[in-house]
Amino acid sequence: MTEGSRAYTDTMQLQTEAIEDCVIDWRETYNGATLTDTTAGTVSTEPSGPAISLGNVLPGDSGSLSVRLRIVTDGSGGGDGPAVEPELTVSLRDGGEPTSIQEYIDIAVWYDTGLFDVGALGSDNAEHDPGERLVDSGASGTLGDVAAALEDGVALDASPLTPGASCLGAEDAVTVTFGWSFPPDQADINAAQGDTVEFDIQFDVTQC
Repeated sequence: MTEGSRAYTDTMQLQTEAIEDCVIDWRETYNGATLTDTTAGTVSTEPSGPAISLGNVLPGDSGSLSVRLRIVTDGSGGGDGPAVEPELTVSLRDGGEPTSIQEYIDIAVWYDTGLFDVGALGSDNAEHDPGERLVDSGASGTLGDVAAALEDGVALDASPLTPGASCLGAEDAVTVTFGWSFPPDQADINAAQGDTVEFDIQFDVTQC
């Protein structure tokens, strides 16, 4: 983690059939402030609750969820450790009505690499900086649009700054940020008042 990066607040082991050594670190921000959890700094195999759970979100609010996937090994295998292909899925838990809040929340999901993967140039900072790739061409729009584009899953590139897809290997890491905002100047925005939405953000890995 570089000086320009924000520390992660939570860690857990990813439960997958492909590998036992994949770990997820994450942090959540809300209106520019990093939110913390009582599980900060610990490694758990069970999540303590939703990674994003906000009440009374108002027009003008924004936030993010940054997730870093990494493989941790004991080093006994040298550079010949396991290699996996990460996958991300975003899906709504219900279809919602046409005027539900899912159509008023803007979403973008991108590789938080910064320029040349340098912390001082925006790496790992939970902000969508110039040059940072979306995880998919459909990964920007309303929550409803992005969920529709990613509900079947999208393979993540472990080295998004390198041409060609690549796998996640031993001691590698890749960070994806899920950014959201509730723009205040939208037509018929009062239709979202009192509405709620639930969605799943799922990560998995398969052997390369």
